[in-house]
Amino acid sequence: MKTWVIPARLEQIDLICSELRRWLTEQNMQAHQFGFELLLREALNNAILHGCKLNPDRHVEIEFSRDDCELKIKVKDDGPGFDWHSVIQRDIVETERENGRGLKLYQLYSDHFEFNDPGNQVTLVRLTNQENSSPTSQNKREGT
Repeated sequence: MKTWVIPARLEQIDLICSELRRWLTEQNMQAHQFGFELLLREALNNAILHGCKLNPDRHVEIEFSRDDCELKIKVKDDGPGFDWHSVIQRDIVETERENGRGLKLYQLYSDHFEFNDPGNQVTLVRLTNQENSSPTSQNKREGT
């Protein structure tokens, strides 16, 4: 498991994504790089822009972990969170919008995702079994 706490600055995203690529290489999981990096970038953007409101005095916690069958990313900001229950119920499908695409990306590139109750932490999971993990696989969503 790898963990970081970073200031809420957009320039930190590229640094953490570099760490993700290095970590995936160490885990011999480079085949998951594109999807996992896309998920990480979206989660970090949401945490920094919306959760922390670009306040560099606020922080974002990131965790990468792996077990025998899955890779996992957790991203948590110290903001108040958001009402993810109502957003999931609306089931956003407008992918042409400039914002609001995060859930769609989570659905497409993770095998499972969930938010904590306040909505300031997202956990994104990709199965490492190639037969069960794909950009179009069905997703289980907490709270639906």
